[in-house]
Amino acid sequence: MTVAERVEIKGSLAQNSLLALRYNESGCCSENKKLVFRTVFVTYRYFHQYFANLAIHFVASIVIAAMFAFSRLARAARPAVSLPAARCVSYVAPPRVSADKSYRFGLKLDDVKPEDEDEAKALEQLKGVLSLRNASQHELNKAQVATAIETFQRFPGDTGSSEVQIAVLTQKILRSTTHAQGHKKDHHSRRGLIAMVEKRRKLLKYLRRKDLHKFREVVAALGLRFT
Repeated sequence: MTVAERVEIKGSLAQNSLLALRYNESGCCSENKKLVFRTVFVTYRYFHQYFANLAIHFVASIVIAAMFAFSRLARAARPAVSLPAARCVSYVAPPRVSADKSYRFGLKLDDVKPEDEDEAKALEQLKGVLSLRNASQHELNKAQVATAIETFQRFPGDTGSSEVQIAVLTQKILRSTTHAQGHKKDHHSRRGLIAMVEKRRKLLKYLRRKDLHKFREVVAALGLRFT
């Protein structure tokens, strides 16, 4: 191989190396440009979304504040409406059941006027049969509860109103208290008494929140102390 051929081969190799280097540089430059463009685009999208959300929240807060201000102004400009007068409620303590003058099933036999002597005799016999004089303590307790219901009911047959439930629980509490004083080791009845007192306290609290006037009347009629 001559010297000229060697020089020609070296020149061609150098030229190819230079072309390859230029190609790599151009490729790296294009990749860098793509990466920079992608980074700028993502950053732009992020800040665009961030500022858009910030603007939405700002506008929403302004709208809510304006609505609140308008509602306050409308409430202040609303004419005063007179409240209806409280319904007059006056309760009295339920009377104690008298065994001599009370009868079973809530009958009012003392108001019956016999027309002749035979009816008078039949009425006396009927009173003797239906009188609570010979009734058990269970029947006397039921009669006392019925009297309390009749005293505090809002309408005939009312057994679910707050004042009726309070009156019934008061009668049961009085009876259970008397029993507990005579039977100090009856822990089961004492737990039941505590549960009834707690239930009555909750009902009184509810009635005070709903109708203060009625609450005061019920407490005064039953002789309760509630703080």
